[in-house]
Amino acid sequence: MVNIHSLCLIDTPGLNDRNIHLIGKSLHRLEKLWLCGYFGNELTDIGLSKLFLMCKNLKYLSLHELYITGTCFDYLPKLKRFSISDQCVTIFDISKRLGNSLNSLFVVSDINITEDFFLQFEQLREVAWSIDEIWTLVKFLNQASIQQSIEQLAVRILRTLPTLNFNMINKFRSLKRVSLEFLDFIPDEDLKEIVAKFECVEELTLKFHDFGCAVCDECKHCFECDDWDPQKLMKTLEQIKKFQRLKKLTVFVDVYGKASYLCCDEFEQIASQLESLQKQCSKNLKIKLYANAKRNEDIRDSSSIKIITKDDYEWKRCPNRFIELY
Repeated sequence: MVNIHSLCLIDTPGLNDRNIHLIGKSLHRLEKLWLCGYFGNELTDIGLSKLFLMCKNLKYLSLHELYITGTCFDYLPKLKRFSISDQCVTIFDISKRLGNSLNSLFVVSDINITEDFFLQFEQLREVAWSIDEIWTLVKFLNQASIQQSIEQLAVRILRTLPTLNFNMINKFRSLKRVSLEFLDFIPDEDLKEIVAKFECVEELTLKFHDFGCAVCDECKHCFECDDWDPQKLMKTLEQIKKFQRLKKLTVFVDVYGKASYLCCDEFEQIASQLESLQKQCSKNLKIKLYANAKRNEDIRDSSSIKIITKDDYEWKRCPNRFIELY
């Protein structure tokens, strides 16, 4: 057991403040630890504080669905990657211990942060954040834009965005890779305004889970749908066309519904728009479309963009920063 470097504990019965320190005592070389699940009042800051004091070599830590106050963070080892969900803590102050070591930070749902929060991490390169409130989105993006060391940003937006003055959001100058994920429908005009804040990126990923018209098995009449918009991404793609440094664009469409497949007419419209963008941009721009469309005679391949559907093997290997960091 002394050679174990990674440990994942999910809903582990019997784990509590009295014995969790034994993990650190027994696994001296432990570098990666995932603690996830409901432990009730059995596992608190007291036990985690003892554990952290013994895990001197710990570099990756993930805490999810725990209920702690955050006082145990005073005993964190010098982590490089930290992942946490909002129900875990009432106080989120990790800069004292991780200010000069943390490279990656992943937060599920809204956690209140101070105005200079990101500036406290000298080595921060990668941030993934899940947003539930519109003002949290504005606050988060503006604070993250100030920290020039951040190269990769992933944002998951959980709710529909109300009318927003996008001039309130700063532009990002130092980012290289950005992933924007929308669980609710977002209008093309709003998406265009958000995307415009990342004009200097080299890689851009857009993920949609609600695309308006949406889901059917054998839809031959999608243009009759009230929500159908034949120019659904046109303004956003026109904005992306201006990105001088962009080398890779990935569009991920995974709509929710009973049939779990994007209708063929909607798929064709998305693919055609991306092909048009490819023709108008540099040959160095690589475009991928992940679409949960069903492979049949109506779903075609493309010579200019890479198309992956839900029936393809590569669908299972599609990039997902949130799953990876969790």
